[in-house]
Amino acid sequence: MSEYNPVEQLNTLAQPWPLLKEGMDTWFVKILRRCLAFHGHGDQKWLKPANAVDTKFDAALTELVRAFQKEKKIDVDGEVGPSTWGKLAQYEAGAQDPEVEPATDPDAHTNAEAELRSAIISRAEALAAQKIREKQGQNRGEPFDKYNRFAGVPKGSPYCVTLWNYELAQIFLKLGYKIPFQPGASSSKLVALARKHGRLKTAAKAEPGDLIVYRDPDNKPTSHNHTGLIVKVLGGGKFETVEGNTGAGSGVISEGDGIYRRKRNTTVSPADIVDLASMA
Repeated sequence: MSEYNPVEQLNTLAQPWPLLKEGMDTWFVKILRRCLAFHGHGDQKWLKPANAVDTKFDAALTELVRAFQKEKKIDVDGEVGPSTWGKLAQYEAGAQDPEVEPATDPDAHTNAEAELRSAIISRAEALAAQKIREKQGQNRGEPFDKYNRFAGVPKGSPYCVTLWNYELAQIFLKLGYKIPFQPGASSSKLVALARKHGRLKTAAKAEPGDLIVYRDPDNKPTSHNHTGLIVKVLGGGKFETVEGNTGAGSGVISEGDGIYRRKRNTTVSPADIVDLASMA
């Protein structure tokens, strides 16, 4: 008897679900394998949450997908797109096993959040390593103009928030997760949105992958002037961050010339934390 129903679990995950194909390595492949097994096209051991399930989309998995597609009379291409996910997501209670007890993989949210945070941190560190600087000054040049276009603000606008508005959107889309809300283009409005959506927390609870939003010198909880992304928690209110529209000096620099890795101390520069990666 199956210990849990992966199809019901699939239907709890935010859509659109990602396109999967041979060569990919993502947590969603684990869900794919379990759903295929549930429909009779895979190892039944995959239906036990305690068992390890490979996250790599290999040639053998392609053949399982093709067999499932042939059975369901949809395009047989070995890739998992909307039509294949749609068939995998179909389930009538009791159709396979009247004793199946609906449940979820107890590690599902934990694994998904870990994958998301890892992708966010990797992207932030890659941007910092590229030492991207303004070539035209005045917040202009690429990719800064791209970030502002994506956010719908004029060229030359500050990009400390629009940087993450763009980059996080791409990461969530690539991994198939629904972003709670778009960060936008304003630090103060970002905090207001986070408060509205229950995504605001204190520096003491910050995690790598969270956004850090610095308050104005008056330290009011509704007034902010700069945003970065935490890549490492150092303890004692100190963090390593990657930030746009900043510089290499000390203090909160909100009108610098590029993307830099910084060390921050929130006991000196008070900040609020925006958590977009939590799956809880």
